[in-house]
Amino acid sequence: MSHDGTVPDWHLDALRALFGHIARPISALFPDLGPNNPDLMVRALFSAVH
Repeated sequence: MSHDGTVPDWHLDALRALFGHIARPISALFPDLGPNNPDLMVRALFSAVH
């Protein structure tokens, strides 16, 4: 895949599913974050590990 190519839908779906596995416990641990802020924390945690 070239650098300017699009990401396949199957990969985006898999990434969303993976982030969902991380978002559920984050939302439970930090209920005051609201509905959209766990996404930012999930991405930060994922990036920190990878």
